[in-house]
Amino acid sequence: MAKKKLSKKQKSFSIDDMPVVKVKGKSKAYNPSKELSSVKKISKALVECMLDGDEEVFNEILAGHLAAIDKKALAKKTGLSRQTIYKAMNGNPTVKTVMKIVQGLKAS
Repeated sequence: MAKKKLSKKQKSFSIDDMPVVKVKGKSKAYNPSKELSSVKKISKALVECMLDGDEEVFNEILAGHLAAIDKKALAKKTGLSRQTIYKAMNGNPTVKTVMKIVQGLKAS
């Protein structure tokens, strides 16, 4: 029985082969730090995450907010160490830590 040819040899791909698309008009860079430092928006988003039971998104929103604000000022307001705040950004913060951070938001 003769061998059947299953597929042709694939062409090599290069990023240089991609077409260049130009944007009409001026585009400006988006900076999310304004929204992430807004206490009203962050508070609302965190409450919605708690109501939905979405712990992963809650941690992401909290980390984004903490990255956008002055952690030294927050540490003074809440009595938390900056190390605890950085750990809350990168990990799974305790309920006690979250409550102190939210109280710090309220004081802002």
